[in-house]
Amino acid sequence: LYLSNVHDFRQRLNKIGCKFNQYFYIKKEMTKNNLVKSIFWFILTALFINFYVLIYHFACYTISNEYYDKYLFEKYGLLSDTKYSKNELKFLVIIISLSTSLVYSLITSLLIFLIIYLKKIPFLNLIKKVLLIFFITQIVGFFSGIFFFANQHYAIKYFQPIVSIKDFYLVGTIHVFSYFGLGLVLVYLILLTIKKSKL
Repeated sequence: LYLSNVHDFRQRLNKIGCKFNQYFYIKKEMTKNNLVKSIFWFILTALFINFYVLIYHFACYTISNEYYDKYLFEKYGLLSDTKYSKNELKFLVIIISLSTSLVYSLITSLLIFLIIYLKKIPFLNLIKKVLLIFFITQIVGFFSGIFFFANQHYAIKYFQPIVSIKDFYLVGTIHVFSYFGLGLVLVYLILLTIKKSKL
């Protein structure tokens, strides 16, 4: 009878041990899968931001090449006495795009990685809110530029002679609001990273 009870007790312990092993194995696999997904979204986010900023700069250059030729190129120290061809000017736009997006894309992607991995927040739910914040500021900037700032002529003396003043100030306004939108996105991600509850 004693041996029978010991045998039953051992069987119960083995069952409990198997359940614990199964639980920790599933937990380990879930953590591993979540890490892989988080790394995937980190890479995808970084690539998307750099691609978007590149398209954004080319679109702005199409609206007002003067904003780049007479302001941004000089700001980034890309002007010289020699005249650039159209392809060379496009290459300069790419340089500006990469210089403005590389660091930001890495910081943003890292925050998104931490939020997905640590907070277990689905990527799609997170990115919807991020894009909503950014595009609202972009839309506000675009319409502010068209209906207000493009009709102003202040500070024009600080730039080279400008042919299309409205387009110049429109692109300038879009740039300012884009930086504002990117800043809001960073603030939102940082708050979401450090807070215990979901925003």
